[in-house]
Formats: sequence, structure tokens, C-alpha cells
Amino acid sequence: MFVLTVDQRHSRRGADLVEDAVTRLSVRAGGALVRPFERTSGDEFQGLLDEPSTVVELALDLVRTDRWSIGIGTGPTMQPLPASTRAGSGAAFEHARDAVTRAKRDPQRLGVGSPDAHAAQEAEVLLRLLAAVVQRRSEPGWEAIDLVAAGQTQTDAAQRLGITKQAISQRLHAAMWPQERAARPLAAALLKRADVTADAGADAAADAAVEATANVAADLTADTSAGTTADATADATSDATSDATADSTSDATSAAESAVTADLPVEPEARA
Repeated sequence: MFVLTVDQRHSRRGADLVEDAVTRLSVRAGGALVRPFERTSGDEFQGLLDEPSTVVELALDLVRTDRWSIGIGTGPTMQPLPASTRAGSGAAFEHARDAVTRAKRDPQRLGVGSPDAHAAQEAEVLLRLLAAVVQRRSEPGWEAIDLVAAGQTQTDAAQRLGITKQAISQRLHAAMWPQERAARPLAAALLKRADVTADAGADAAADAAVEATANVAADLTADTSAGTTADATADATSDATSDATADSTSDATSAAESAVTADLPVEPEARA
């Protein structure tokens, strides 16, 4: 499970943005919401999700506005889950709370927490890198990305904006949109690894598969080495046998020639 705890920045100096954000993110999350986004206290809201790719999408959407501190927590939750997110408890909620507190001190305003601290750090590092990319985007870059991400082709987006297709491509690359799209699945995979509530049976099966693959590879290596050794031994034996046979044959031939020579009569010397 993934708990997303979000706190509005500078809320005392501006309008309350929580209700609008809750409505917008609820629509974007769709079926990934296990429990709805709800205001928890003051200018903070929280939701419970089960799909890491959706968590990545929503977190980066919040980063774009630069109005929120975002904490992502993974881990077990108390079961059965209450109907209200506000009533939820467990490690995932606690780690989300710690993560949003740390996010308030981070330039990218984003943190990840998990019982597996190492896995959480890996996910956090990549998500903060993606957040930095999002924060530095220009308005022209966002115009191109919003159209393409909505399903329009670059040609259609160019016509919509009144620019060339080459200009759209340049905007997308300057905004590092291809790189973000490529990195999002990895960020989701790292979040999933940090979620220690993942199916233990599936994890065990995966571990067993890895071990089995390693064993098969080891067996193949051993078989190959044994086969190579056997072939080398056979070749060496064959070479040695051939050499010995050749030497024996050569010696026997020499002996025979000597014997034949010894039996030949000696011709008398010619007289002057």
C-alpha cells in the first residue's frame, strides 16, 4: 500500500487549495485509490493507493505547481481498513508522515518513507531527480507536453500551437519529456520494491526463480567446463597416442631397415 500525504505550502499567505487538489487528484487516480483523498487537518490531505505508477504520476503533478510538500509512505496498514482515510493507521501512514516532514526541508519538496530504508532512499533519489526536471520546465515546454501527453500527435500539437513540428520536437526535448517518460516506470518499480507489504508468496517465488536460474547457469557452466576438460583430455590422449604410435612406427621402420641392411651380402671391391 502507498499513502500519499500532502501539505499545502504557504497556506497562511494564500487561498486554501486543498479541495480543488483533492477533486483533481481523485479523478486522475481512478481505480488506484483504495481509500479516497481526504482533508486530514488544516491544509493537509491524504489518500491510500495500491498502484505505484499512479503514485509517481500524482506526485509529479503536485510538484509542477510548486505549492505542496509531498510525502509517500509504504508498508503495512492496520486491517481491516476503515472507510475513511483519516481513520487509517499503520507503518505506511507513519512513514508518509515522516516523509512529508522531511519534504518540507527539501528543494524538491518530496520524500519517500518505508520500513526498508535503503529501498525508500533509492526511490526518493530518482523521484527527486524527476521533480527537479519538472520544476525547471518552461511554459512553452508545458504547452507541448500537455498536448502530447493528452494523446495528440506532434503534428496535431504543432497545428494547435501554430508552430512547426520541428519546434514541437525541440520543446519536448528541451523540457526533457522523453527522459521523464523513460524514467517513470523505474521510479514506480523502486516504489514497489520499497513496499514491504507486497505479496510474500510472489517475492518468494521470484527469489526461487532467481536462485533456480543461477543454479541452472552454474550447472551449465560446470557441464561446459567438464565437457571442455573431457574434450581437452581426449584430444591430449589422442595426440599422445598418435605421437607414440608414430614414434613406435618410426623406430620399428628404422630397425627393420637396419636388419635388412645387415643381411645383404657385401660386394667385393673392384680390382684395379
